Amino acid sequence: MNYKELNAHMKLKEFANLYLLIGEEAQLREHYAKHLPEAILHGHLNDLNFMLFEGNAMDKSQIDDWIESFPMTGGQKVLLIKDSGIFKGAKADDKAWWEKRIADLPEFVVVIFTEKEADKNAKKLLGQFETIGQVVEFPYLQPSEVLNWVGKQLKKADKSMTKEDIMRFIERCPEGLTNVKNELDKLIAYCKNQQWITQKEVLSLVEETLEGKLFQLFDCIMERKRERAVLILHELRQLRESETKILILLARYLADMMEIKQFAIKGQTDGASIAKKLGKKEFAVKKGLRNVGQWQLQKLCDMVDACATLDNAFKSKSMNYWVNLESFVIKWST
Repeated sequence: MNYKELNAHMKLKEFANLYLLIGEEAQLREHYAKHLPEAILHGHLNDLNFMLFEGNAMDKSQIDDWIESFPMTGGQKVLLIKDSGIFKGAKADDKAWWEKRIADLPEFVVVIFTEKEADKNAKKLLGQFETIGQVVEFPYLQPSEVLNWVGKQLKKADKSMTKEDIMRFIERCPEGLTNVKNELDKLIAYCKNQQWITQKEVLSLVEETLEGKLFQLFDCIMERKRERAVLILHELRQLRESETKILILLARYLADMMEIKQFAIKGQTDGASIAKKLGKKEFAVKKGLRNVGQWQLQKLCDMVDACATLDNAFKSKSMNYWVNLESFVIKWST
């Protein structure tokens, strides 16, 4: 289930006894961790039918007693547990306790977990949630969804931006609505005396991420814009970015583009489908598909091999890292 399906589920007021809200998109998870209990309890979160636990320091006997006690005013009770860690790296006896506990919940109790991630060792526990409850996934939103969200926030603040400037703004933000919101709040505050937020404010106030700069670097290499590519590399050095990290991310990006190119050669050009198969961001795959037509697969393969050779040389500590990284950029952008 995704957040849109959960929203529809809440409107129908047909609630399960067990929910797991899980994923990296913390802002959206937190939104539903607040509004799902409110929907179940008709907005009354301060009464004795609601309990919140945060972190992994939980009193199991207290939880047991609370679950087994009847609601004070009839209806249902909600237990909300945030960031328990029970799905990642938890002790076997803790997981076993919860496996037994959620298998025997009274009909009047709804238990909601909200967690960032789970590991393979929580497979049995996850299976229980999928069988007797609902698992709601909150991955990072796609750019189109973030664009709509930003548009709504701008409307609330009585501010305006063009679609192009919103997309440019989103591309400069680190992933996650929390980061987008922080940067947007900064823009709105700075532009308090003007209606329109323009490209000028976006470029001057929102610092581009390392990933964004590497996208630019890669594009410049592939488009043979040598001077611009070297300039971006120098900017990264001035920002004290690790040359090893730059090389690793560049190699990873090249490998991704190589895989996208192979899909394109086979005539597979559906960005959403490819992104799902590769476990990559849809917007990055779609951007890759727009560009890979002009790139030779062999060049991509050779560049990946060159990255591996340079990485081995870095590990031997027998070279000037930045000089050789610059030589790599110059060679492949010429």
